[in-house]
Formats: sequence, structure tokens, C-alpha cells
Amino acid sequence: MCRSSQGCETGRSGGRGPPRPTRFSRRGGGVSIPSDALHRLRAAVSRLPKIERPSSDFGDRFSAPDLVSLFIERLKETRAADDPVAPLVEVERAEDISAAIEARWGPFDPATWHVQGEPLVARDARIGLTPAAALIAASGTVVIDPPSADAGFASLLIEHHVVVAHVGQLIEDVQAFFTRLPDLRRAGCLGAYQVLVTGASRTADMEKILVIPAHGAARLSVVLCRMPFDWEAVRSEFVGRATPS
Repeated sequence: MCRSSQGCETGRSGGRGPPRPTRFSRRGGGVSIPSDALHRLRAAVSRLPKIERPSSDFGDRFSAPDLVSLFIERLKETRAADDPVAPLVEVERAEDISAAIEARWGPFDPATWHVQGEPLVARDARIGLTPAAALIAASGTVVIDPPSADAGFASLLIEHHVVVAHVGQLIEDVQAFFTRLPDLRRAGCLGAYQVLVTGASRTADMEKILVIPAHGAARLSVVLCRMPFDWEAVRSEFVGRATPS
């Protein structure tokens, strides 16, 4: 019998033998950690130096025209090396968007196109058309805000993803986007989740073999408008141009 309270606490039998390790017991499906262990963990964490988050100085160094130029430059860098098609189409006015899309990639056909907001007719559609929620200049990244699973199909499960955006959606870098994200969600500007797309989907193994596509589209193209636009109006016009009156 253990007659020493100290021996009982350290797991000794009769005050002899090595101390037993701290036991972690399961209660109610979880893990119960002894309070002394938690105290030691908290004390250790409190001694760690605080790490300051890096700050972005894009706002001081870049004006709006600079962000446009930077985004275009970075977007072009994301193109696959063997892709001869330029990833950017620039238009001045919102009313020119639909005509520019049709001129570059052909008219709307439900067997070929999956347009966000239109019924999903063909799951083997090759081209997806979606609006951008934001553009990240530093990496040439497009932020997509799919409102449903079918809408996500238009940006992921296709060969070619075409995104419509305007220059007012440009954000300096990824950090700036995530800093603004909570406010954008609270304001109802963005939904519960977003997809960040940087160029064609690709992967590589340890043998340095690059595979395109991997988990998404093989090609990303952006129609960049100098003025804001209404996505529903763009969608209706693009689809309507191919619909006999």
C-alpha cells in the first residue's frame, strides 16, 4: 500500500520504483488531459516570442493603373508553356463583353458551354463561364464565388475556364484579400466559400514531370473590363445572342 501522498501522486508503489507516465483518459468520446499538463503547456506557449504578421506595402507602392499592369503581367506568366492562346481579353465597356467572348471563343452552345446561372445541360461541356469575385494582382489570381455545386462545375470540371472581371475588383495580394474577406462576407458580397484560381490546374511529381490539367481546368482566360458590369446582364446577352428570336 502506498502510505505517502507524494508517492501516490507520482505513481510510486510504497515510495519505490520509477514514476509512471501521466495518463490520458477518454471520457465521453474525447480526451481528458490532467490540469497540471495543461498548465505546463500554457506556460510553455506563453514563453514563445510573438510572431508579427508581415504587412503588405502594395497600397503605398502601387496605384490602380499599376495594379492592372501587375495583374496582366502575372496572369500571362501563369499560362502553360505550350499554350499559344493569350489568357487575356480587354474591353472598355460592359456592353462589349458578350461580343468579345463570342468573337474569341464562339457563340453560346449548351453542349459546349456551361455558363454560371444557366441550367447544366451537358456535364462534358468544355468551356465554363463565370464572373470573378475579386482579382489578386500580385499573383494573377482570380477569386471565384460559386453560389452552388452546379456553379462550381463551370470553374472546375471543364477544360477551359473563362472569367469575366473588371478592374475595380483588383486587390493587392492574397493577404489583403483575406483581411477584407470577413467584412465582404458580413456585407453579403461573398458567400460561405471561395475558390482561388491561379492559371491552369497543374501538378508535378519528384521526377519533374508536369501534368496539365490536374484537378481543374487546363486553361484560364480572363475578360477584363475597364468598367463595372452586371453579371446577369452579361449572361443573358451572351446566351441570348445564340438564341433565335
